[in-house]
Amino acid sequence: MDTLISAASQMGLPVVVVGPQMEQENNVFTDYGAGSVLGLRYLLGKGHKRILCLNSPAGYGTAEIRKKAVAEFCEHQGLLEGTVTLVSPQSNSGEGGRAAVKSVWDSNGPFDAVIANDIMGLGALRFFYERHISVPDDVSVLSFDDSFLCSYASPALTAVDLNRELSGRLAADMMLRMVSEESHGEKTVISVPLGIVPRESVKDRRTVR
Repeated sequence: MDTLISAASQMGLPVVVVGPQMEQENNVFTDYGAGSVLGLRYLLGKGHKRILCLNSPAGYGTAEIRKKAVAEFCEHQGLLEGTVTLVSPQSNSGEGGRAAVKSVWDSNGPFDAVIANDIMGLGALRFFYERHISVPDDVSVLSFDDSFLCSYASPALTAVDLNRELSGRLAADMMLRMVSEESHGEKTVISVPLGIVPRESVKDRRTVR
């Protein structure tokens, strides 16, 4: 992809990159590290003590971004070892998520929350269903992306909303401005705001006093 983007830029074609951060190009980007931290803050704020965070599979461009962001967050917050466990599944799929959750659950004892992208989150739900583990009573599941799959899961998945639709609109507006001008001018970089969409899969575990 980098080669294609570079070739288009050298030819003078208007380019807008959507997704990864690329400050050298016009860019509408999603801060995946900030999204992971937002999810962790939400779960910790709900009283969760042991959180399994499924990273992107090794080799994905977002894997190192998320790993660094999670490590820095845990250090800055002074979280105890074992509060957050970050693992990379073998594949970005439902089975990849199911297998990763099974492996950590069986080897490292139960945890009270899981963060995963939508498709791996569905795999986590499958594992819990097979083991008769209740979501969210026994373990919460927080999804990362908020695709249409989240609201159709059972229970419906609370999610970090990456605002894909907004990214598309911003990128389209940026491209239209570029093609309507003779000079493309300075590069524009926009960070898309993220948020939490609460549904049924996360339980508030704080003790009411």
